[in-house]
Amino acid sequence: MRASIPLPTTLIKPQRLEQFQEVELSLCDHDWLEVTLQGLWITEDPNQEEGVFVTELTPHLEQRLFRLWTLSQTRFYAVAIAHGSYR
Repeated sequence: MRASIPLPTTLIKPQRLEQFQEVELSLCDHDWLEVTLQGLWITEDPNQEEGVFVTELTPHLEQRLFRLWTLSQTRFYAVAIAHGSYR
């Protein structure tokens, strides 16, 4: 099972994440890069959309991905609020 995290290209330097074997990088378009992780999907019913994705990461990679994701959320909401598109 794979899970992907879309991140703005303005936040990330691909060469800094390419050093980690646990991730696969794909350029979505000019503005977005997708970080893909390999793992397991745990759920009561295999047909459910709700569940928990489990993967094993080094502490350094986990911290870096969490920081990038947090920054992407902050910038996304700041831009959305500035343009009046977030309510």
